[in-house]
Amino acid sequence: MTLLIDIGNTSLKYAFAQQGQLSEIKRIENYNITPDYFAEHWYKTKKIILASVAHTDIAKTIISCAQQENINVEQIVTPRGQFGIKVAYSNYQQLGVDRWLALLGAANTFPEQNCLIIDLGTATTIDLLRNDGQHLGGWIFPGIHTMQQSLLTNTANIQINSEQQASLLFADNTSDNVINGCLAATMGAIETAIKQALLLVDELDHVILTGGNASLIEQNIKKTPVITASHVVIMNKLVFKGLQVYG
Repeated sequence: MTLLIDIGNTSLKYAFAQQGQLSEIKRIENYNITPDYFAEHWYKTKKIILASVAHTDIAKTIISCAQQENINVEQIVTPRGQFGIKVAYSNYQQLGVDRWLALLGAANTFPEQNCLIIDLGTATTIDLLRNDGQHLGGWIFPGIHTMQQSLLTNTANIQINSEQQASLLFADNTSDNVINGCLAATMGAIETAIKQALLLVDELDHVILTGGNASLIEQNIKKTPVITASHVVIMNKLVFKGLQVYG
């Protein structure tokens, strides 16, 4: 049984892979990762494959615990070209390993197809993968909730109702203005990204949504004329699919 771990900015997600099957993905806040947690939940694993975009101290804790239990652990770094994926970055290791794993997961799920991958988490990242495995670059910008928090932190007299459902309607109060505006900004970026992608590839076979805001975006994305011709799919296990392929 192999333990797959993805360490993000605020939390860690993990799953077990065994005989080609992937377990349910579990999430835990980063500060809860301790030797006691490792001993209680992960001690039976035979191998660990680890990806981390932040918090090297957490990765070190996991590696140290694994070594004490004689468990083989491999920490992935973004390669220049492996599994048929060719990274667009001239300094390829600057591409976050989570983005590379998403490219790998997409290529394995939809071989020889053009895919636009949109990861909607703390940050929103967009990456274009051509059908021959060439990564054509992408964008990074603040995630929806990060935009909201930026306004709350840096602007006076703004408060929001975090329970309010976002929509693309014009709003008649400040809270909904902020919530809807951050969604609209994200949707506008996605529309522009699709237009840009279609300048680089003949057609988009798939627009893949992943991350915590994937469902919210899916509700709105199909209403947008520039996107309706593309196949939109949510893949919340996309990075773990990449981890599984790597392992």
